Formats: sequence, C-alpha cells, structure tokens
Amino acid sequence: MKPEDVDVCRELAESYISAHGGGVIDALLGDGGSAAVFRWNLGSTIKALKVYDPKFLSGPAAPAERSRLGLQRRFIGTHCASLIDTLAVEEERGTCFVEMEFFPGKELKRVLAEVPDDAIAPLIGQLVSAVQFLDSLGIVHRDIKPENVLVSADFTQMKLLDLGIIREITEAEDRPDATDHGQRRPFIATAQYSSPEYLFRLEAPSPALWRALSIYQVGGVLHDLVCRRPLFERAVAADNKYALAMAVMREPPDFAGVPAHLSTWAALAARCLAKDSRVRLHSVEWSDFHVATESVADRLRRVLSGRAARAVQAEEVLAEAVTLGRQRAAALNELVDGVRRQLLADFSPQLRVALSAGDEHRSILRLTLDACVLDVLVALECRWEEGIRESTGVLSLAAVSVQRQGEGPPEIFSGARRFVGELSVGCASKPLSTGIIESVSQLAVKHAELVDASIATAGLDLVASCWPQA
Repeated sequence: MKPEDVDVCRELAESYISAHGGGVIDALLGDGGSAAVFRWNLGSTIKALKVYDPKFLSGPAAPAERSRLGLQRRFIGTHCASLIDTLAVEEERGTCFVEMEFFPGKELKRVLAEVPDDAIAPLIGQLVSAVQFLDSLGIVHRDIKPENVLVSADFTQMKLLDLGIIREITEAEDRPDATDHGQRRPFIATAQYSSPEYLFRLEAPSPALWRALSIYQVGGVLHDLVCRRPLFERAVAADNKYALAMAVMREPPDFAGVPAHLSTWAALAARCLAKDSRVRLHSVEWSDFHVATESVADRLRRVLSGRAARAVQAEEVLAEAVTLGRQRAAALNELVDGVRRQLLADFSPQLRVALSAGDEHRSILRLTLDACVLDVLVALECRWEEGIRESTGVLSLAAVSVQRQGEGPPEIFSGARRFVGELSVGCASKPLSTGIIESVSQLAVKHAELVDASIATAGLDLVASCWPQA
C-alpha cells in the first residue's frame, strides 16, 4: 500500500475510534494491497483495527470484497486459540473497519532463523488446528504463509491472521466471494505459497481443490520452519514473476541442509508440496501434524495405520497410472492411425502405409513407395509431462530408410528428431494431424529423391537429411 493510502486509512481509523470507545491509534501493525492494520490502545485493553482503502469498496471488486466481509462476520463470537479473533465488522465512513484481537507476536517470516527445533511440532500443530477450525465452518483461507502467521516471543504460541480473501468451500465459480466471474480468472493470494493447480487455474473449484491448496500452503510454512529459509527463495530473489510461476510449476522444493532429527518433518513438507494435488490428497492427513503429545505406542499405531492406508492408496495410484498409460497409448495410436488413413486416402495405391503396434511413448508407420527398393520407417514419439500436465505430451518425429524385409529394432531410431507439436489426451487436434501429414510427406519426397539418386542406404537418417538443422 502506498504511504499516502496508509495515511488515508490512519485518518479514517482515528475518526472511527472517536465514535467507538475512544483510545489512541499508536502504531501501524502492517499493510497489504487493500487495507492497513493499526494498534488501537484503549487503555485497559488493546485491539487491532483493520481499515480498508475506500477504493476497494467502490470499484468493480466491491461486491466480492463485501461478500468476503460478510463471511468474516460469521467469526464474531467464535473462538479458535490459533486464529486471530474477529470482534466486529463495521461498514461506515465510505469504507469498512474490522476490529480484531491484538496478539503481541512477530511475523514468522521475520524470525525463521530463531525458531527452536522443538517448537516446530507445536507451532505447525496449532496452524493445522486453525485450518481445521476454518474447515469446520466451511471456509478456506487461501493465503496461508509465514507472513500471515504470528508467533509469540517464546515460540510456544502462534496465530493465523488475515481473513481478507477467505471463501466458502464450494464448487461454484461465479460466486460473490470468488474471484472468477464469467471469463475473468484473476489471481489473488501469494504465488510463492500457492499450489500449481490453484495458481494456474488448472482445476475447477471443489472441496478437493481447496483441501489440496490448504495442505500445500501448510506444507510451505513447514518447509520454511525446517529449512530456515523461504520456499523458492532463489526465484523470489530474481524478482521475476514468470520465474516464480515456473518454480511453482516445476521446481522441487529444496530441503538441503535440514538436520537429520528434522527429516520426518521435511518428508511431511515434501509430501504437502507435491505438484500433483492427487498425490497430496492421497499422502497427507491432518493427523500427520499432531504428534507432539502422542505416546510412543500411539505414534507407532498411527504410523502402522498410516502405512497400511498408504499401501491401499499406492495401489489406487498404480491403477490410475495404468489407466493413464492406456489413455495415452490410445491417444497416440488414434492420432497416428488417423495420419495413416489420410495418407492412404490421398496417395494410395502409389503409397502404402502400415501401422505397427506401439505404446504410449512411440507409434511406428512403414511407408512403401512404388518402385523404391527401400521403405521408410517413421516413428512418432511422445514425451509425456508429469504431475498436473500428465495428459499432455511433446511429439517428435524420427525416420530412417530400411530394407523391405522386417521393421528393424526400436533402437534403429537413434538419429535426429523433429518437434511436431503437443498431444493432449481426449483432445483431438486437426492442425496437429495436418502438420504431421505434411512432415511425413516431406520425408517421403526426400526419400524418393535420395533413392533415385542412388544415395539412400538402409539406416539413413531421413530427418537429418530432410531438415539438416534438426
């Protein structure tokens, strides 16, 4: 928030307290994109007072802001020991004021290096308790991060704060408290601590999406606690939002230097930060974080029970992987068979085209041209992505001249590759097929020219001959 906007909020705060019990606004506790928070000293007690920038309650985002403020009103009269209490939400003077519990702690972000190892378990357990409390009310926080966690001076207590972008746990997109409306998909929250599927809007809103997001964000806080440094620190230091976005999508979290006695917590954080939301949901339970008060026997029972549950989940994951492999193979085979049929429709009987059985990674066409002593083997190879892009693959083409007897082993394709496009399961692409047909046709022309010139030999790399830059 700009200094002049903070000044406006301070003036509004002083005007507000004059009509609500008096006292003194004596410090700025923090500010963000839409509001500033002040320390409100009433003499006998201290509160925190959040004052919204009036611009956010008069522009296009006003309905969403008001809806989220309505959700905050639900917290008045409720209590969770690890969540800042909401005491009042008042809309007046052209803006909104939120009276909150004052907690004399420091932002976790600023004291990571000072947190004792034995404080990690109780602190992360308290954070999970706050998330579970929100969940019991049907609310997701969406912006859990060390900056929104306050810890006491002795590191025995923490409080989650900032309910500014909460929303209900529903599947609806066009909601008053949501950010998605029509075709608009703006992002609010903090990219550094947002899961890939949420940051890139790869999954529709659902209870599973919100649970997976909360697990990821708690895992981000746990990562910072055990590593004593922020998640994706290098990408953040680069001050490049695209570099940070790619780190969230592809870069595994760095746990280098974590001491052995914190390895269990590091392993839990790693599971929380899995790029694939399904892996997170299968491998993390909130009970995994509550270990501080367990007896050894109870902990062993929980570990054994968890291992049994994960064994069942592993079988489910394996079954899903087998299904995915079949879907990928079917998509590649369908594409290549479509190419085969189109080539036959356009060029038969002078060109004969046969399709060899393939798998999810490769499908092979044999081209036989009239009056050519050599055939052409064309391999369409697909390098499939992992995680949330597992249904998308990068297609490349390889081709060699071969004798008409036998196909030759798969390792015959050891030469150059030519990128031809991206294949997505369940998404047929006419331009992709057309591009492949054009490339195969160019290979056939080059092959015929080389045969006629008596240059072609068995094993000749036709991709390198046709496109030397490949």
